[in-house]
Amino acid sequence: MNKSTMWWIIGLVVLAIIIIFAAKSMNNGSSGLATSTDNNATTTPTTAYVVPSENRSTETVFSVAESLSGSSQFAALLKSTGVDKSLGTTTYTVFVPTDIAWNKAPKASVSGLTAAQKKRLAEYHIIVGRSVDTDAMKFGTIQAMSNDALNFSVVGNDKTPNVNSSSIVRQYKAKNGIVYVIDAVLLPPIKK
Repeated sequence: MNKSTMWWIIGLVVLAIIIIFAAKSMNNGSSGLATSTDNNATTTPTTAYVVPSENRSTETVFSVAESLSGSSQFAALLKSTGVDKSLGTTTYTVFVPTDIAWNKAPKASVSGLTAAQKKRLAEYHIIVGRSVDTDAMKFGTIQAMSNDALNFSVVGNDKTPNVNSSSIVRQYKAKNGIVYVIDAVLLPPIKK
């Protein structure tokens, strides 16, 4: 093998290594979501819009969700389905629709649900084992407690964080996760 061929082979190997490292660094965090199981972790926001936040680190996610002004319908759903009792000491992300959001929800989608469907609806608003940081989020999906996918994105010029088609309007940091107030009810996908 002559020197010219050897240098071409070395160049190709180096190029392949660079491509592999670039692909790996693009895939690390391919969900586009910053998550943490450490409630004290901090991240630098990568979006223009930062969700207003309040620290309630002495309360659990359920007690925060239950105490929020204008969210009584969601708290009642958690209690009536028993989902509140299934929230243990692990980390959670909970999306709490306002009472106004419940009143805007399609009546056919919410009224007349069976007990199992109501439980699935409540569980669709909860992520188990993760504290999702929507300020650092770009895009992606995460499985909800109901085993259905929640879709995350940023929209508009101000890059407002969204879960499904609901905008996140406020966040509360609790001792076992984070609670987001959202402006629309998250409806689980229709099962086929």
